[in-house]
Amino acid sequence: MRKTVKVTTKNNTEIISVADAKIFCKIQSNTDDTVITDLINSARASCEMYINRFLLSTVLQLQQDDFEYSPVSSFNNLPTNLFYPSNEKQGVKYVQLPYLPVISIGSVKIVDDEGTETTLTSGTDYFLDNSGRVVFSDSVSVSNMRDLAGIIINYTVGYGTTASDIPADLKLGLKMHIQNMHRGISGTIKNLSNPMGLPDGVKSIYHQHRLNNI
Repeated sequence: MRKTVKVTTKNNTEIISVADAKIFCKIQSNTDDTVITDLINSARASCEMYINRFLLSTVLQLQQDDFEYSPVSSFNNLPTNLFYPSNEKQGVKYVQLPYLPVISIGSVKIVDDEGTETTLTSGTDYFLDNSGRVVFSDSVSVSNMRDLAGIIINYTVGYGTTASDIPADLKLGLKMHIQNMHRGISGTIKNLSNPMGLPDGVKSIYHQHRLNNI
């Protein structure tokens, strides 16, 4: 089953400022400010790639070919008056959203064979559980849903909208990576085998936040 995700709106708010990075790296001159900015951007990109998350609020669009199914027992706090599955063996219809945590759902649409989009209603047709799954009412029809990208979900992910929403250990990891990269390219530390790579200490921090199977 094909599942594709694209970024529609990226939050480029600064997480680590140039001033904070320079204090952490014990840099006093302004000569390398442009380089520091590039290193900050590189560190953020590396962090997001490693943990499989977007740090700040980012709007994504998921297109998926079909529903996923799971037994009722695998869900907690199902609104039982809305989401009874008619086929006990098939289970409850859902879509697992990649990249957590989910801040909000913008829209959920079903696309039919003719390309007509039907926007579903939160609380009646679907709800978001605490595992990042969009769980669908059994009343949502799949009979005429198109085979490719029949489900379209627009949603926002991230820890929040500002740097203060980012966990403190992740911000420390970002600073440590920036410091390591700057030492490597400035020659402060000689013979670094991969000055732009993630140091083991940074990986240890990031690993606690890493999502698998994205």
